[in-house]
Amino acid sequence: MDIPIVRSLRSSVHKDPPPRTRVLASVNRCAVTRTFIVGSLNVQSLGNKSAAVSHAIIDNKCDLFATVESWHDSADSPSVVASTPPGYRVLERARPRVGKAVRSLKTNHGGICVFVRSELQVRVIAFPSYKSFELLPLFVRSGATSFVFVVVYRPDPASAVTDSFFTEWADVLERTSAFSACLIVGDINLHLNDVTDTRSVRFHTLSCSFNLSDHVGQPTRAGNQLDILLWRLDQPAPVVRVDPPMLSDHSLIVAFFELVDSRVTVKSSIKRRPWRSFDYDAFAVDLEKSDLILHPPTDVTELFACYDDTLIRLLDKHAPLRTVKVKARPAAPWFDLECRDAKAKTRRLEKAYRREPTAETRAGWRSQFAIQRALFQQKFISHWSTAISSCQRDSKALWSKLRPLLQSNTAPTPHLTASEHARFFSEKIEGIRSSTAAAAPPRIEYRFVTEHLSAFQPATTEEIATILNRSMAKQCQLDPAPTWLIKRSSGILAPVITRMCNASFQQSALPTRCKHAIVRPLLKKSSLDPNDPSSYRPISNLSFLSKIVEKVVDARLSNHTSKQNLLPLFQSAYRPFHSTETAVICVVNSMLKVMDQGHVGALMLLDLSAAFDTVDHRILNDVMRRRFGVCGSALDWLADFLKDRTQIVRAGGGESSVSKLKFGVPQGSVNGPKRFIEYSEDITRQLLKYDLVHHLFADDTQGMLHCAPADVRQMMSTLNDCFVDVGAWCASKRLQLNADKTELLLFGTAANL
Repeated sequence: MDIPIVRSLRSSVHKDPPPRTRVLASVNRCAVTRTFIVGSLNVQSLGNKSAAVSHAIIDNKCDLFATVESWHDSADSPSVVASTPPGYRVLERARPRVGKAVRSLKTNHGGICVFVRSELQVRVIAFPSYKSFELLPLFVRSGATSFVFVVVYRPDPASAVTDSFFTEWADVLERTSAFSACLIVGDINLHLNDVTDTRSVRFHTLSCSFNLSDHVGQPTRAGNQLDILLWRLDQPAPVVRVDPPMLSDHSLIVAFFELVDSRVTVKSSIKRRPWRSFDYDAFAVDLEKSDLILHPPTDVTELFACYDDTLIRLLDKHAPLRTVKVKARPAAPWFDLECRDAKAKTRRLEKAYRREPTAETRAGWRSQFAIQRALFQQKFISHWSTAISSCQRDSKALWSKLRPLLQSNTAPTPHLTASEHARFFSEKIEGIRSSTAAAAPPRIEYRFVTEHLSAFQPATTEEIATILNRSMAKQCQLDPAPTWLIKRSSGILAPVITRMCNASFQQSALPTRCKHAIVRPLLKKSSLDPNDPSSYRPISNLSFLSKIVEKVVDARLSNHTSKQNLLPLFQSAYRPFHSTETAVICVVNSMLKVMDQGHVGALMLLDLSAAFDTVDHRILNDVMRRRFGVCGSALDWLADFLKDRTQIVRAGGGESSVSKLKFGVPQGSVNGPKRFIEYSEDITRQLLKYDLVHHLFADDTQGMLHCAPADVRQMMSTLNDCFVDVGAWCASKRLQLNADKTELLLFGTAANL
């Protein structure tokens, strides 16, 4: 089997919120007329005005907001992420870097970004690549209405307009003519208001020949109209507002379209408890008098049930559920009273200008807008600088703060049902099981362990109290009470939870209520199709109590494996001091050493399909016994942890039926990912057989070989043999190697490649 190769020329490697329950109150299908708002702006870099751009999108209530000259490199560029408001996602097309610019850190000029309201269905249309201009064509659907939305940017100078430009532009218009409606916006860099300019006249004539008319009709930069908004002549004309240049030296163009939209209108509400009037002291008194504290059951299943029932009953007494309306969330965490006052002043001056458009009122508006923009950017920087500084040396907290700056947390609104997700996940696992059914059974070699783990050491009240205090205040809808309340009540509940953990260990059983999960599909990348179920990763949401028990178990297993060095040295993830950072440093360091020797290196990146979800329980139990020395009641507990697990999928406002899990370890649990790295640790034998320098990270494997430039052919043959052996090893473990996503990266100095 051949490995796909990516060839690279490298000269160097350089107070807690309460839980909420959403319920649907009413659903009506009706035909409505609504205003669809589109914004367009030549922004001249998102980098120095991301906060102002984000606020402008929200302030104008845009459904689509197109920017050209965004000066970005990808959807993950910090300026793009920072410009994306909550409830929006971005589709972009950066200007391609070519030649030496590929490795340059200089600003990448040009570029197009379109910020889209998440509930819209939007996809990129395949158009050819044009030399005269940059283009991002999109297909937009809102309810029963659909149209093609094209954003164009033609760089300066106007003298570069040749016949080839009009030939390519005619091709664009011809392709859009296949759609029932078409809207084209952007910066064409022609003086379209100059009736004596033959190029401008030719542009208008060509547009009219395709039934398109421009609706800007006034200067947008330095007394000339460079920006366009083309719309079909046979469609109702939009209302267009052209603001004076504020955010950049181009005008912001906002168009209002009246669309007849046959769609589902959903009125939603949430049920929550009135925590502001909650009397904790009265709750604590009743809790201490309950049977859970005074007369707890001895059977583990009855004890866990008593815990849930007691907390629910007491909360229904002291904080009964109420139905409340959903309140809008703030636009941004940095938007405070000072920002609100500045915005109000800007609005007053804007209204004064629109009532009396004089040079004086315009200057006042522009001056205040500049102050507002600088304030927004300063607040944005100050907020995130303080947040990052507060993390100090806590890397986990640091990444939680950096994540919103490095990747957008707004996913597109999918149109897949929960049942469709559940069916896809199930069929994918069954397909992998079928494809590996004929594989030979795995060879699990016995490893001598000096000290076996036959039983879990009982938990102590102090240990449970420490776990509760260190736990984040996250909760699942399966929890009988919010996590913040459990943490606050740790003095009362820690002894109870300790008793529950020890009962579970003594009886080698975890109650089925702790094995039920709510699966929420998580989009793997924002660039993937949200309506393709393969774009999602199933993440299990488990009860807080089940995770407490798992943490106690994990402490004992981790101590056992680390004490006897049972995990591979180069195995990162789910281990202290073995993070993403250490893995990257290790791999990059190995690559630099190869290049320092004047060798050519090959890095094989192996990918597994649904690795966590296809773990065979019988094989895992054998691995734990033969390779890790787990036996007795400890092994019995781990076996019980895996069996009789159930889940439902929640997505699209609904949920699937309950499904039983015969295979896999739950993603989102404490024990699941760690059992996987133990399940797959012996893959290192296949890599060492071929002398590969390797590094494992969760379910990803990197193997590296290097050689003199003259021996590359032999090195490639060795890697291919290793790839085949690893594939056979995966099949024996009932895992599937994804050949389509496995890649080979060749690296070295430019002279050696």
